[in-house]
Amino acid sequence: IGIFLSGSLADGTSDEYSDIDFRVVIDDEHFQEVASQRLTLPKQWGDFLFNEYWPNTNYCISHYKSFFKVDVFYYREEDLVPSPWFNKGIKVILDKRAIISKVVTDSKNLSFIPTILEVEISISKGIAHAHEVYRRIMRGELIYARELLSGLRFRMIEAEDFIHDNTPESFTRFESRGSEKILEVINNSYQIADKEELLQSLFELSTTYRLQIQQLHSTYHLSRILEEDLMSIDVLLSLFL
Repeated sequence: IGIFLSGSLADGTSDEYSDIDFRVVIDDEHFQEVASQRLTLPKQWGDFLFNEYWPNTNYCISHYKSFFKVDVFYYREEDLVPSPWFNKGIKVILDKRAIISKVVTDSKNLSFIPTILEVEISISKGIAHAHEVYRRIMRGELIYARELLSGLRFRMIEAEDFIHDNTPESFTRFESRGSEKILEVINNSYQIADKEELLQSLFELSTTYRLQIQQLHSTYHLSRILEEDLMSIDVLLSLFL
């Protein structure tokens, strides 16, 4: 009863490496029948390679020999609710019951404003990642330390989006929306090979993250105590003196 595209193909920013974000709305009578074929239907659409999927979900991501990828989500009518994501660009192909047009209209005034709890959880996780990276470096677990460093990068990107009201897209397209300073620090943190370089990256990331924490506290009315958050970072930074 409804078909629409989202993502770069819908908003006009696609390139030769873009995937197709394909959305299908099915009536209740046929939903289970169609959704149960989500792994077999993509095999009819070209030079199929493999499916990327999770059990008990309503979507499937399919890959093809041409290095092409299509993400298909299957929805019931009741699943479509107003969301700021509908303001990112939607291309309607079929809308028999005007369900899609209604949810797009109802989403017009919505924006990506995080809850206080989301911001506070993000800060706690960011600080925890920074501390854990240091522990793992000092224990000689450099592979794990490098992995954990991406957790800190993620929280810094998340903080940047919170501060500037950006669409929360994690690492995706961050080059186009991140500030020059954040991009510089994050890019430099990938140029690491040994313990000393890991420590230097952690120090620079944590120093910049400290500034972000201050901005988050000034932007949102958090129940967390600013002085305690800054002290948590300063305890780590003091280890480098």
